Formats: sequence, C-alpha cells, structure tokens
Amino acid sequence: MWLTRDLAFAGDEESARRVLMELENGGSADVLMRLLLGDALASKGRVSSAVQIWTPACASYRIATAGWEAYDAHDFVLAESSFRALWACDPESGTLPLAVVLSSEPERQGGGETLLRQALKDYPSSSMAPEWRVALGQVLAARGRWADARGEYALVLVAQPNRIDARAGLARSLYALGQVDEALAEASKAIADAPMDYRGHEVTADLLSEQGSYMAADVVYDRAAALANDDMWILVRQAYNAWHAKLYDKVVFLVEELRLRYPDRLPTTSQGALACLTAQAFLAEGSVGQALEMSESCVNLDGDASSNWIVAARVREANTDPSRALEAYRKALALDPSNQLALDAIARLSGR
Repeated sequence: MWLTRDLAFAGDEESARRVLMELENGGSADVLMRLLLGDALASKGRVSSAVQIWTPACASYRIATAGWEAYDAHDFVLAESSFRALWACDPESGTLPLAVVLSSEPERQGGGETLLRQALKDYPSSSMAPEWRVALGQVLAARGRWADARGEYALVLVAQPNRIDARAGLARSLYALGQVDEALAEASKAIADAPMDYRGHEVTADLLSEQGSYMAADVVYDRAAALANDDMWILVRQAYNAWHAKLYDKVVFLVEELRLRYPDRLPTTSQGALACLTAQAFLAEGSVGQALEMSESCVNLDGDASSNWIVAARVREANTDPSRALEAYRKALALDPSNQLALDAIARLSGR
C-alpha cells in the first residue's frame, strides 16, 4: 500500500498503477490504498488520474471536491468527468453538480433538463428533490421557457414557502411573462421572508432596473451587494444600472472595485465591456483623456466585440482624432457588417 503511494508521490504514476493492479488481482487492494494513491496523484496536480483511482472506491467527497475545483477553474471537461463519476457512485449526490455543468453550456442545457427530470422521477421523495426542482426551473428559464420555469418554482414553494431561491426564480419568471406587478410582489415577499438574504434584494434590484427605475434599483443593489459580500455579478449589474441612472462617478467606483477585488475571476470579455462602460462614464463627465485611456484598454482586452470599437471610435472623435475614429468604426463594421452606427459614421467621416 505504501509503495503505491510513494511511487505516486515520486511521480511514477505508471508503476503505481501497475502495483495497484497486481494487488487487486491478488485480492489485497482496498479502499484505503485507492484513497492514498489518489491523494498522492492529486497533490502532484494529476487530478484527472486521481479521480479515476478514487472512482472504484466511490470516494464521493474527494471526487466532488475535485469536480467543484475544476468547475471554479473553468475546466469543464474535468468537472464533468468528476461529476459523472460521482453520479455513477451516488445518483442522488451526483445529479445536481452534473446538471450544473451540463447546463453551463447553452447547447447542452437539454442534457441538464433530462438529468434533473429523471432524478425527480426516480427519487421523488429524496431530500434533494427541491434542489433538483429549483435547478430545473433555472435551466428552463435559461432556455426561455418561462411558463414551465414558473411551474417548477411554484411546486417548490408549495412544500417550502420560505425558500428564497424559488421565490426569486418565480419573480423573474413572472416578470418575463409580463406579470410585472405579481413579479414585484414576489420579490418583495422574498425580502420580507428573509431580510438578511441578499437574493431577495438582488431580484428586486434587477426587476426595478429592468423597469427603468434605475435610481431605486441602485439603492437596492447597495443592500444586495452588502449582504452578498462576495458576488461580483451583482456589482457588474449595478455598474450597468448606475450608467443608466447617470451616476457616472459610481460607475467608475464600481468598475474599479471589481478590478481590485476580482482581478483573476472576471472573464476577459467582461473586463473589456466594463472598461468601455468606464470610458463612456468618463466621456459623459467630460474627462476625455481618461475616457481615451479606458477605451483603448477596452479594445485591447476584447477587440472582437463590435460595440467596443464603437465606444473607442466615439471617444477618439471626442478627442478630435477623426482618422483614428474612422479606423475604429471600420473595425466595428468588419465585425458586424449590419452595424448601422458604424455605417453612418464612416459615411460622415469619409465625406460621403
């Protein structure tokens, strides 16, 4: 047993596996040996191999931990293989994480829906059933099936009326279905039921922002962000809401806060979009120099978005640099040939 572990620590995975196989063939391999070997491989960064070793022992905690760490690192291939191994050992424990991974890609959300529906059919009395039903509601909402999502959330609330994630999901579904007053009432109920839970405040702020009540939404976003403590996407949405509310100083503050608190977690495309948002805020305040700096950062971070080049072009025009503005408009048009703003600006700057 210790030889197998020591070989793995030494980086000799092939020999470690061979020893383990010989012991299994002789009937002397045990769960502890697999745990030790898997742990040794994981410590060397060979997590995929570790999961393979842990799986026959159904080391659920280790497999689940490997899966979530891979998911957080955006290694969805390893996350999926880990959660499939977990599901094979224990379908009740493995269904939700596997569904989360499958549903993270739009083209695979159908697989997540199928998995969740099968679990609800096979284990209707499981303690995990409400979790599966909320997740199913989220998958359906992501696929634009708002009426079906509403039905799933409502079923959860019958059994668990104080469940905030289901209440918030119901509010979003009602809003998407055009039942605005009912949606806001559900969002208010979420806050009343759990005033210290950020999710009720979050959905209320989102709905107010969707309605165009930007100043009111900003106040509620402040509360949601304070309660959530570490949810960067609330701050992202608040920054866009602040732009619509013409709270330009707050846009700059929020984007800087995101940059300082989450330097490695924001996707590059989001960083680029937020740099463009900051550029527009500076431009609206008349700070053209700072707007120019941020707009250049924006297209450097994500030069594949036509909208980013439109922002850069507008800032360059404000900086009385028409030739570079024209260049930016042309890049925007190359990325989106139907972009009417770019077409009109190119005609105007070209004297056509």
